[in-house]
Formats: sequence, C-alpha cells, structure tokens
Amino acid sequence: MSVVDPWPLMTSHLDPDRDVFIQSVGRGLAVIRAFGPGRGQLTISEVAKAAQLDRAGARRILFTLQSLGYVGVEGRLFHLTSRVRDLARGYLSQSLWQIARPQLERLAATLNETVSAGVLDGFDLVYTLRIQRLQIFEFDLGAGAHIPAHTSSMGQVLLAALPPVDLASYMRQARFEPLTATTLISKEALTERLQLVRQQGWGIARGEFESGTTGVSVPLVDREGFTLAALNVSMTTERAGPEYVEGRILPILRETAAGITAALSSQPG
Repeated sequence: MSVVDPWPLMTSHLDPDRDVFIQSVGRGLAVIRAFGPGRGQLTISEVAKAAQLDRAGARRILFTLQSLGYVGVEGRLFHLTSRVRDLARGYLSQSLWQIARPQLERLAATLNETVSAGVLDGFDLVYTLRIQRLQIFEFDLGAGAHIPAHTSSMGQVLLAALPPVDLASYMRQARFEPLTATTLISKEALTERLQLVRQQGWGIARGEFESGTTGVSVPLVDREGFTLAALNVSMTTERAGPEYVEGRILPILRETAAGITAALSSQPG
C-alpha cells in the first residue's frame, strides 16, 4: 500500500531565494523526511528516489547523518534513530511542558505524592518537571537532574518505547552498576523488565535508584502514539502495595497522561 507523505519535499513546494537558500540543508532535511509511515527502513536507492536526489548525493547525506547519530544502518538498510526527536524537542517543549505542568500539579495535590516527568538523553533519564509533596527522598532530583535510565520506572518506560536498534545500542553501551540492592544490573534482567512494561503499558521500580522509594510510571504519547516523555508518581515503598498502586495511582496517572495528550492534540499546527 502506498503512503502519502504529509510533508512534501521542500523543493517541490517552495521557490527559495537563491541568495539565502542553502541547498545542502534542504537536501539533508529531504533525506530525513524520506523516512516515514511504511518507510522505516530504506536502501540508499530508495532514499534517493524519495528525496529526489541522485544516489551519490543521498549516500553522502546518509553517512553524514549516521556520523552525527541521526541515522543507523543494518546491512543495506538505513533508519532514523531516536536522536531525530531532538530536532523537534525545542518546539514540542514550548507546548508540552506548559500544558503538562498544571495537570501534574493537580495530580500531586490529589494524591499528595511526588510527581515527575522525564525524557531520555543518551543513557540517562532527565527530569523535566518535578513537583515534590513529601520530603521522603535523599536525592535532590529537580528539573534537569540526570540518573541512569534503567534504574527508574520512567527510564524503563522510555527504554521500552525505543526502536529495537536504539535499545540494542543502549544495552551494548550502558553501565549496569548497582546503586541499591534491587538495581537491575544485567542486560537479561532489564530485557525481562522491559518486556513486562510493554505488555502492561506501565512500569514500576521498587528501590532501584533509592532504597525505600517506589516509582510508578506511564508513557506520555502524542496523538499518533509516539512516546514523548514519561510521567511518574513516587512514594515510599511501604505505601506502594498492589491495591494502592493499581487501584489508585495508575488510573489517575493514566487519566492525567491522556488529558495532556488530548490538550497537545488540540494545539494549532
């Protein structure tokens, strides 16, 4: 089945001013946009055709993007990596966190628990928002704090959403050091945990970054189902029984995530 590209190539709908138009930038963006629904993996020839370039030009651009981390390759097939998300992060953040903050503040007030949001940055989870209700945490994890992704429920939710190639790269390069007695310290243990996260659609980490605390997280997705971030509620492990987590925390956390997604989807553009 053919897929209609919602973003036609730059050269097909613009008549750029040649004094300011940088052709190589236009061609690079055309190569990135050659990938899309139904076109997740492409050969050089397929990229060249989709981007309206000759094969040699497409090849140079693909290998440049690969060296910068935006494109991966397996055999003859090229694919975009999750780093492409960084190109849109500034734009998305303008709306995403403005919309998310008041909803997360209401969630924290309703539950009287600490609520956070985070994104992946390389091997780390980065906190983008954190509303702390109770002083139960040893570590100061305010906005901008980095922790190893696999040690938290937010990080595990985000890792579970990665394309297989990017996750394989994480598994090869991440350092599995024990921070507590329950930290996942092997690729096998993390793989098993991520399979569970995908199956149930949420994650829980009990004392894996900080002893005595439990985090419950869900993905925050856009209207196409693409994972933008993770949302988290943290509490003492003593309070985190199955009835409280699955009967109280999860429903309202999922409702909050759905509300943010709906608000994002209603934004113009």
